[in-house]
Amino acid sequence: MRRDVGAGEVDAPVRREPLVGQELRLSGRGMKRATGEAGHLHAIVRIEVPTVVDDRQKALYKELADISNFDPRGEPEREAAQ
Repeated sequence: MRRDVGAGEVDAPVRREPLVGQELRLSGRGMKRATGEAGHLHAIVRIEVPTVVDDRQKALYKELADISNFDPRGEPEREAAQ
């Protein structure tokens, strides 16, 4: 995932199923220290869900819910283990 972090763009290594609140550490992409060496940039994963959807999108969400074994209130590892 490519993001602008104020000091330029970085490619953040985000796994296929990121966890909300997961912290990513981008080595050498943070603010410069007194030594001139760049520190680490820490980023927190935030998931945003569309708030406006049309009828087709609603139907697709329902279809996904019907065929998925995902439990949004369960443990993240539980689904992966099944």
